Amino acid sequence: HYARAFELPMTFVEGFGEELPYADESFDTCLIVSALDHCLDPERVLAEARRCTKRGGRLLLISHCHGHEHAEGGGGEPVSSSPLRRVAGLPRATARAIYRSFVPRPSMHLHHWDADELSALVEQSDFSVASCDRVPFDDKLVHALEARKAD
Repeated sequence: HYARAFELPMTFVEGFGEELPYADESFDTCLIVSALDHCLDPERVLAEARRCTKRGGRLLLISHCHGHEHAEGGGGEPVSSSPLRRVAGLPRATARAIYRSFVPRPSMHLHHWDADELSALVEQSDFSVASCDRVPFDDKLVHALEARKAD
């Protein structure tokens, strides 16, 4: 129904952001909406976005603004899964999966970033952040980030 609503040619493909089924440099713009903070491996999702975005192309990212209401205190990784990784030597994704299965959470957000942390994460993926603003959306605030892939 989205294609009809926007009157645009669209194809929907089911998959994971960590393994996009597209060739290198397929898109002028990559759009990630309300998804990155739910991913087990946001760095890999951004690496895939970079791979699929043409040189000089844009990344548009919308992510919820979290008030750091959880014990994590704001970083990209919950502190409760960090000891699992250190003690057991578990990979990040495994530690997070274990953390999610045992710790009740009021939301399904795995990551909580402020604007600076989100910008730094995107910059680490070799995008150049042009802006990252807090924007009202419904009754919440979201981060609206725009970045470019180098030519």
